[in-house]
Amino acid sequence: MCYGSGVYGGNINYEPVPEEPRLGIEAKGYPTGVNRNPAPKGMLTVFNVTFKDVKYTVYVDDKKLIQRISTNDPSFKTVEGLAVGDQAEKAIAASKKPPINNANCFYSVILSSGWEAWFGAESVAADGSLAPNSRVTGFAMSAGMKN
Repeated sequence: MCYGSGVYGGNINYEPVPEEPRLGIEAKGYPTGVNRNPAPKGMLTVFNVTFKDVKYTVYVDDKKLIQRISTNDPSFKTVEGLAVGDQAEKAIAASKKPPINNANCFYSVILSSGWEAWFGAESVAADGSLAPNSRVTGFAMSAGMKN
């Protein structure tokens, strides 16, 4: 089965923030969400935010530093020019690296910009290979991610 890491509830609705989310910066001006306190040590608080009309999900640690950013907003584009809906082959060509099979949950590639392009659960064929016609379903960036 495919499981995520431990998270602590932040806000539910997307709320605007004053600057684009970036790894390692303090989450200043972020909504207080349903939990008024930071996440317990070892967990991340999740915030749904918008910046310049792009929706992001941002994961913040107990020191209020951004540790992970993800988006599946079709209006988001990486510096490589990739967007949600693009063919997996385009992302693989931009990455210049083979796709990664993430525990048979989904395929992805790490881009030179630091973004990871996901191809979604349907990208894993019955034999475990990358399914034909797979498409980008979202992007993520995490502290410690290697490109």
